[in-house]
Amino acid sequence: MDAAFYTVANSKYFLGLTGLINSLRLTGHSQPIFVVDAGLTAAQRTALAGQCEFVPAPPVAVPRASLWKAAGPRARPAEVVLLIDSDIVVTGSLEPILEAARNGQICAYPDPDGARWFAEWHTLYDLPPMRRQTYVNSGVVAVSTRAWPHFLDRWWELCQRIRTHPRLYTGGRNGSTSQPDQDAFNALMMSEFPAGALVPLEAQEAPISDDANREEIEVLEERSFSCIRQGAPVRLVHYACQPKCWAPEARAQSQYHAYARLLVRATTWPDAPVRLARSAIPYWMRPDPISRTRALLRRSAGKAYRSLQRRFT
Repeated sequence: MDAAFYTVANSKYFLGLTGLINSLRLTGHSQPIFVVDAGLTAAQRTALAGQCEFVPAPPVAVPRASLWKAAGPRARPAEVVLLIDSDIVVTGSLEPILEAARNGQICAYPDPDGARWFAEWHTLYDLPPMRRQTYVNSGVVAVSTRAWPHFLDRWWELCQRIRTHPRLYTGGRNGSTSQPDQDAFNALMMSEFPAGALVPLEAQEAPISDDANREEIEVLEERSFSCIRQGAPVRLVHYACQPKCWAPEARAQSQYHAYARLLVRATTWPDAPVRLARSAIPYWMRPDPISRTRALLRRSAGKAYRSLQRRFT
């Protein structure tokens, strides 16, 4: 294969995965899509089967499925590999990224914490001395397996080294392994790979979702996925934070933002390659007036309850 897309998902990420796959197709990407099956249901696999191929999860238990990222392209290799998280909606062409990878560049977007660096990565991963460079997000990584034939194996090996180490949501706070696959990737780029091998992409075109970035994205047209941030075109929208907007824990938050709107567009409009029923979308994400009113009332009631709690405790 010349080029292919790879992601990882379980049953809880089905809505996001469907949005990713559909948005790739609706923005003109015809390349194969491979999904490492981290626990999808039979019905979910059947629904998506016409648009992607499933890769069995490796027989290696991991506490977080993202540590299996490299498993997809290792099992079904392509000359150009683009790994992409299943909480991303693609809003424009990724061909420039694929072309940069064909030319030998390893591509990723800068992380909001671009200065993240730990000296202990050197001993933790048994790597050469570390240098400082831009810390990138592993939500989108593009690489040529011809130019860098050992990259996927080495990333896999480093991820397996930290399977039992603390993570962000399991007591790791902001330690050296709290962003497991991402920390392993950056440690590798800052040591074994030469300076300049990794090319940070333009951060403006791929907002990584924190509160500020999320509110700055303006959707110009839902049909074409066209959106901008601070006047610049956006190539993809990444909802990297927890809880995911479709999770029950998120129902008390406003979900009328670019990612939620485009996810609904990608999964329920008539042109969606895999079209979901509107009932598959949680009510707090639906754009119709009744659902939006219901969500607003739910948030208002929650705020009032928390206010009373603070008053009487």
